[in-house]
Amino acid sequence: MHGNLFFGWKVVAAAFVAAVFAWGIGLYGPPVFVHALHAGRGWPVSTIAAAVTIHFLISAGFVIWLSDIHRRIGLAWTTRLGALGLGVGAVAWALADAPAHLFGAALITGAGWGMSSGAAVAAMVTPWFKRRLPLAFSIAYNGASLGGLTARSAPRSSSSCGRSPAAISGRRRPRSGSRPTATRQARARHRPRHRRSRAQCCCATAAS
Repeated sequence: MHGNLFFGWKVVAAAFVAAVFAWGIGLYGPPVFVHALHAGRGWPVSTIAAAVTIHFLISAGFVIWLSDIHRRIGLAWTTRLGALGLGVGAVAWALADAPAHLFGAALITGAGWGMSSGAAVAAMVTPWFKRRLPLAFSIAYNGASLGGLTARSAPRSSSSCGRSPAAISGRRRPRSGSRPTATRQARARHRPRHRRSRAQCCCATAAS
């Protein structure tokens, strides 16, 4: 080492970044796709969920054969293809014109998630560490947590996209001047029907 940074930690940093995008799109992205496509385009949830199922089935198949893929084309090229598949697949999910197109997008994202999932991160980090392997794993897999937080904030930002601050605040906070009609009627029923005027009260006090 001689004062230089051990190359294994650079691999851990690369695995961290890869995990952010892999988990953000491949694992936590499909629930966002279901919500966005159903709310924005009115497509049936069952159809979108079927495409999500295809996505995870394809990824499981790639994980099974991941070691063979690493031996044939190398770990670096496998990771690059996985990242490319996730990016292109996410665009395909967003630009789908019909529910049937979602299954083609699921094939792409499923392959990308399978080539960049937890097994891929472990394959990247394991050859570089022995004694400090648990620490390297904990740092690399924290990228998955960051990817989950990023995907979780996506529905909130998309729901407020295109709305003015006044419209958003107006939806959350009702105007103080407007009251429901039922409340007004309820208050009117509880009011006394006959009220004595001030002059009548004065006369009654003087007479007593």
